Amino acid sequence: MRKEIDMPPAQILKTIMALGSVDDLIKIKNFVTDQIKKRKNNVKTKIDPILVDKRLTILTHIAKDMEQDAQNFDGKPFDGKTVAEYFGNQGAAIAALANITQTILKDLNK
Repeated sequence: MRKEIDMPPAQILKTIMALGSVDDLIKIKNFVTDQIKKRKNNVKTKIDPILVDKRLTILTHIAKDMEQDAQNFDGKPFDGKTVAEYFGNQGAAIAALANITQTILKDLNK
């Protein structure tokens, strides 16, 4: 069962920086995707459908990459090197998600 996030788009960037789990980041991705689709289907809003599709693809790639990163660490020893590598990957994914979300929010507020 899919849970919806009831959060205004303006709070997304702040929330992303506080998150630590893949599931939470996927929820954010799904929320942003839903918002884009709603705007895309709104005739009053002038959003380039090609850009929308590209950004949806980027969000999907980020989510898949985070899921794969989490799976890659199953069974590895819980030591400083593994933890540092995992959090490095998490940080990169959060930065990528923050950047694409910021771009999307700027476009939605035009």
